[in-house]
Amino acid sequence: VVRFGEKVKAKKIRRCITLYTERPLFSRCSAAEYRQTIKGRLKHMRKLCNLSQAQAARIAGVARSTWQAYEDSGKAALPDLAQLAAVADAARVDPAAALDWLVGGPERRAL
Repeated sequence: VVRFGEKVKAKKIRRCITLYTERPLFSRCSAAEYRQTIKGRLKHMRKLCNLSQAQAARIAGVARSTWQAYEDSGKAALPDLAQLAAVADAARVDPAAALDWLVGGPERRAL
């Protein structure tokens, strides 16, 4: 920690700048990669729970074509949090665990 007005050696400053610029701020995944992960896992969760697209759409309160767009990798549509939680709850999966799994990285492979 550098306090205001404290003299700092150039070596210490260079080390801080290097560490800051070399590490990612959040994640190495882009928004498109997260979207693909969520869409693939959403479809996988629906199938594991033996729900059709029509059943999942009815639970989420949307049209079947909208749910189909949620699972289609070519479209940018994603369900909101309440819709995901409703489908997970209807499938008797803890909504918090399902949401964590849906948005989790590659290390979360099992629901």
